[in-house]
Amino acid sequence: MTTLREFLIDRMNTNAWSWMADWENWKSQSVIARRNGQVTDLKSWDAPAGPGLERVGWSGLSTDGQCRWLAWDIDVGHGKESFFDFHAGLLAAVNIWQILGGEAEVRVSTSGRGFHVRHKVTRDLSNAQGGDLAKIIAGKVPGLDPVPVSRQAFWFWAAKPEPGSFRQLLPAKGGPTDD
Repeated sequence: MTTLREFLIDRMNTNAWSWMADWENWKSQSVIARRNGQVTDLKSWDAPAGPGLERVGWSGLSTDGQCRWLAWDIDVGHGKESFFDFHAGLLAAVNIWQILGGEAEVRVSTSGRGFHVRHKVTRDLSNAQGGDLAKIIAGKVPGLDPVPVSRQAFWFWAAKPEPGSFRQLLPAKGGPTDD
């Protein structure tokens, strides 16, 4: 049976999903999958992909204690702490991107209505320090919930993506761009 790792590597070899490779974290301490509407934390890339797979995601926090990437989830019109419209959410995403000196990627979220800002960690940073840093940065953006969302797993693949979801709006400085 195909594992989640094999399943995603196969997807990463296509144009539509090749962007995921830049954010892979095969040591992630949180590997989530949604099957038949139910989300589970599998905690392993060796779990079977299996039937009914709808989405796969992971976090930047790793089993070796090192933070690989930080991310912020900016909801628009849904969720507990959400922005009222697309432009307000986009402004928050651009604010984070600017705080990080452009060293972050901004993509439309899985819902197609919000945004994900991801920052690749390029120095030694523990999982705990990563969570603290994400919270500090979130606290500098008006209206953004200052929860250390770096510990959250983010969706990276969906069987039926919403229109516009996963689309790159701003590339990270020196990082890959979508064609």
